[in-house]
Amino acid sequence: DDSPLQLTRKMEVTINATVKVHCPIQRFFGQYWKLYSVASVSDKPDWTKPLQNPPFKSENTPSSIRISTHSLSWGVYLLNFSVYIVTHDPKIPLKKDSDSIYIIIVKSPLQAVIPGDTNITVNFTDGLTLNGNMSSDPDAENPLEGLQFFWYCTTDPRNYNGHEITVRSKEVCLPEQVDLRWTWAS
Repeated sequence: DDSPLQLTRKMEVTINATVKVHCPIQRFFGQYWKLYSVASVSDKPDWTKPLQNPPFKSENTPSSIRISTHSLSWGVYLLNFSVYIVTHDPKIPLKKDSDSIYIIIVKSPLQAVIPGDTNITVNFTDGLTLNGNMSSDPDAENPLEGLQFFWYCTTDPRNYNGHEITVRSKEVCLPEQVDLRWTWAS
C-alpha cells in the first residue's frame, strides 16, 4: 500500500520494516532510517539533506522506530529505510536497497466546549458566565495554549449553519457591546 501515513501531533507511532537477507559471503549488514521534509506527497526530497536530528528512536531492533508525540511539526515528510550488505569478496560491489513512506502531520480540529445546557434563558438583569476553559487544541502540549475566545449572541437561529456562523447586523450582539440592548434594532 503506497498510501501516506496520516498522523496528528498528539499521536505516537511505531514503524516496522521487514528485511530478508540470504548472503552466505556476507561480511557486514547495515540498516538505517532517514527522514526528509518535503513540500507534498509524491515530491522527491533532496537526498543529501535529511533532517539532522530525526525525532525517532530505534526500538530493540534497527528495523523498528518509534516517533513520539509532538516530535514532528505539521507538514509532509518522507521516511526512508535503507539496508546494505558488504561481502567478503572484494569483486562483489556493495549491495543496497531502500523503501520509503510519506508521513503527513495534520492539524486536529479545535475542541470548543462550553459546559451547561444548549439553550439557556436568563432574566435580562441576571449575569451569565460562559466558561470556555474546557475547550482545547488537541495538538498542543498545553491544551489552552494559544487559544483565543470570542463570542456573539443572536436572536436568529438561521445564523447557525453547521459550524459556520453568518453575522447579520439586526440579529446579532457582539463582544464590544456593554449590554445586550440592540439600539439599532428598533
